[in-house]
Amino acid sequence: MDLDRRVKTLRRELEGWREVLYVGHSVLVWEKQYYPFISISAVSALFLMIWYLEPSMLTLLSVLGITVTLCDYLVPQIVPWIVGAVTGQEHTNDAMSRSSPQLPHCVA
Repeated sequence: MDLDRRVKTLRRELEGWREVLYVGHSVLVWEKQYYPFISISAVSALFLMIWYLEPSMLTLLSVLGITVTLCDYLVPQIVPWIVGAVTGQEHTNDAMSRSSPQLPHCVA
């Protein structure tokens, strides 16, 4: 009972992130042949940038915090404008229903 309530609450809170979560899930499970290359390239570019800039720990944590805060605020507002509110609704609903029972265990 408690798990069902947590799943419903989490799905409601992640409603603005639906399209981003759908694309992120497809990249993480490597649905296309070139997704491993994209994943490895993104992680390598991130570590290369951190290595090249050599920020202090305080600078790194503050930039990370600002980035997370801006993404949390801007993504739910910008993504529907870019993607469109109706585009791919059934695909994202299906992906959300498949992965949402696993999410409370990750968050808790």
